[in-house]
Amino acid sequence: SGWRRLALDEAGGGDPEAPSRAVRTLLCERVAERLGVDASELDVRRKGRVPFLWVAGRPAAADLSLSHHGDWLAFACELGTVSS
Repeated sequence: SGWRRLALDEAGGGDPEAPSRAVRTLLCERVAERLGVDASELDVRRKGRVPFLWVAGRPAAADLSLSHHGDWLAFACELGTVSS
């Protein structure tokens, strides 16, 4: 899990998708450290409103929860067996 404040340069000047992008980036950076891979190998995709983690272009065994409110970002991730 992880959290941090949304930086001013991430706020997107009123772009409503900016916080969503920022929390996905935060998750990818932190999970990449844990998996020992580069963050560029990770992607968060959605099926409807449900986020899924992809590693090296393949779906990963992981459960995700992403949140943003005001200038706060947070995520929780339960990793299963993930292979890159």
